[in-house]
Amino acid sequence: MTALRAALMSIMLLAPPVLAQEAETPPPPPEGGASVGLDMGDHDSTLPIEITSNDLKLNQAENNALFTGDVVAVQGNLTLTSEWMLVEYERDPETGANEIWRVTAKIDVVMVQEHPDEKDKKPDVAESENAVYTVADETIVLTEDVLVVQDGTVLTSDRLDYYLPTGRGVMTGNVTTLIIPEKEK
Repeated sequence: MTALRAALMSIMLLAPPVLAQEAETPPPPPEGGASVGLDMGDHDSTLPIEITSNDLKLNQAENNALFTGDVVAVQGNLTLTSEWMLVEYERDPETGANEIWRVTAKIDVVMVQEHPDEKDKKPDVAESENAVYTVADETIVLTEDVLVVQDGTVLTSDRLDYYLPTGRGVMTGNVTTLIIPEKEK
């Protein structure tokens, strides 16, 4: 479902004009929830992020870039796709280079993490309507109709807070799990 090169998400609808150009940081997850070990493998957030899309609106005054239409962002083994993606950046005081600090995706968000070191393992897939990737925290927060498929297990919830360094996630709100026995996979 995704091409790999630095892999994380793809979205496939045109962004409606009513979407604001400012991204919102999702609130912290509520207490409780289902803690899940998603084992989405190792991820290196220091790798470059390559983004392709149909259109790009660059706003240097606001330090952001808005990508719309068939957006694909790849970083290492993680691919993120959507129809709308806002990339926010800031200038690194030491190097003077622009550094991405947050990526917000909306509309048909799909995140795929490949396992290049495990040839027989299928990629892990997560879908939602919204996603916020905070680079410094190495967290991805998925909200609205969250669906995760991994190794024959299907999980759904209202929200997933996924921590890239640990491969752990917390699912909250209407959590449902479907475990498919090994013989049926």
